[in-house]
Amino acid sequence: MSPRTRVALVVAVLAAAAAGTTLGVTVLIWGGDSHAARQPVGLRAGAPPFLLDELGVRIDPEAR
Repeated sequence: MSPRTRVALVVAVLAAAAAGTTLGVTVLIWGGDSHAARQPVGLRAGAPPFLLDELGVRIDPEAR
């Protein structure tokens, strides 16, 4: 077995182990009360806030 093949095999085994661990933890977390996450949230009343600060548009004196 060449060193390159050995490294690829080790990486593949570690990736499979990480995926399996992630899947196992997810199943354990969801196993308890999974119906709580399925309840609809609904809409909030009123219009959403219109914030130009998050778009990088500033109107303060330093930005002018």
